[in-house]
Amino acid sequence: MSLQETQDEGVRLLRPVHATRTAASHAAFLLPHLRPGMDLLDLGCGPGSITLGLAAAVAPGQTVGVDLHPQPVTGIRVVAADAARLPFPDGAFDAIHAGALLQHVADPLAVLREARRVARPGAVIGLADADWDGELLHPADDTLRRSSPWPAASAKAPARTWAGACASCWSRPGSGT
Repeated sequence: MSLQETQDEGVRLLRPVHATRTAASHAAFLLPHLRPGMDLLDLGCGPGSITLGLAAAVAPGQTVGVDLHPQPVTGIRVVAADAARLPFPDGAFDAIHAGALLQHVADPLAVLREARRVARPGAVIGLADADWDGELLHPADDTLRRSSPWPAASAKAPARTWAGACASCWSRPGSGT
């Protein structure tokens, strides 16, 4: 079995567990930045359980979920696509979320560049992913600390934590990054 086939099988087996995640439990850092009427893109939306909560926060704005192997999500448009090659025009979304996606892609930077491409000027991009070697919370924010599922100070904490970031923190217009 190839590495990709092994990863795909792992994702398939974890779908029921992933379906228990919510925006409140796994995207709490992003919720305060969402407003009604925003158009939102959820990259790597999986079963859509987080997507539904994000959609509620931006309603009546449009919400689109993207996944390589999409499942139907009631009331949400879900598109089969590679997050590094999105089928949307430049500047199409006010908010973009990617939860536990970057660790599964061959070129995370390509996904981030593509997210920036489809983000409107002033958009917020919220990322949450595993850091298998340590912890990053940026920008320093109490909401990010509270939404972390593992206490950073605990010596017994797993070697993975959640990171959150806003687009304005890692990319500046005209910077080429």
